Amino acid sequence: MNNIENIGKCIAIGLCLLFFLFFKENITFQWIVFAVVLLSIGIPHGAIDHLLPQGSNKKSSLGLFLFKYLGIMALYLISWYFFPKLSLAVFIIISAYHFGQTHFLDFDQIKFKPITYFILGSNFLLIILLSDFQSTYDILISIVDISILEPMSLTLIVILFMTSVGLTLIQRQKGSFKLALEICFLSLLLYFTPLILGFGIYFGFWHALPSMKAEYYALTKQLNSSQLKMFIKQLLPFSSISILGISLILYLSKEFLNEEQVILLFFVLVSLISAPHIFVMNNFIEHQKV
Repeated sequence: MNNIENIGKCIAIGLCLLFFLFFKENITFQWIVFAVVLLSIGIPHGAIDHLLPQGSNKKSSLGLFLFKYLGIMALYLISWYFFPKLSLAVFIIISAYHFGQTHFLDFDQIKFKPITYFILGSNFLLIILLSDFQSTYDILISIVDISILEPMSLTLIVILFMTSVGLTLIQRQKGSFKLALEICFLSLLLYFTPLILGFGIYFGFWHALPSMKAEYYALTKQLNSSQLKMFIKQLLPFSSISILGISLILYLSKEFLNEEQVILLFFVLVSLISAPHIFVMNNFIEHQKV
């Protein structure tokens, strides 16, 4: 597992090169990459939340954990129904924080921690969303009109990018300069990559895979085993439930929704399982740094 993160990032870069060289404007290629990454890494990385150590609450019954987890999902679903704009804003904010946090997994102490996490995550998330503005607009228009952001999108991207690099460099830790260089490279790559492919490779190889690596080391230590088979076995039950549930809902919705609305529904479903996952992972990651 030591080199799996670097291998994953090389695969992501290779997929982008394939797209730019042979599959540009090919939406099928983008969706294939997105689906494979989501099914193999994206959803599974949140499927073992119930096993992760949570600070002082290391032991909790599965029933109580699921009650809290499903309760958060239910409340968020209600929020999406009655307050879609607010729910979208909340999803973007907590996702930005969560994404930014993942980039600092190997750092012991972080200066200006909350703002650093949020700014760095916002940098990548808004590059993905705003650099392919028309695709993002088409998906979100049923909830909110974001056309007002188009004239200022490049300015927002540049400001967040420069602030992200600055906040990373002032950490003055081993790996700060390397991370700053990676931010520069990844930001440029995502800027020229379309929405679906960009989100897929970032979510899979720069977020889910590093998170899964951290989970692997925590669980194999906790379970007194370093066998990859055991880890995969732990991933399967809730990964399968999530994948089957989302697939069934999307399949049934195709009769009533157009393509952009189905895509939006998919991201709403992802947000429902992401909301409790983000809280669980925050407790896990911060506990690991203590």
